[in-house]
Amino acid sequence: MPGLWPLCVQLTQIEAVFRSVKSEPGVRPVYHRLEQRVDAYILVAFLA
Repeated sequence: MPGLWPLCVQLTQIEAVFRSVKSEPGVRPVYHRLEQRVDAYILVAFLA
């Protein structure tokens, strides 16, 4: 069984990766303004 310290270090590394991924401009949420695009987005989300 691993100690508590390695798990804390791993958690810190995972959080750093999530922060770096969120900061990439290409992965930010896309806001749809056209009704057809909103409908398509809802359909894709429903199918997923």
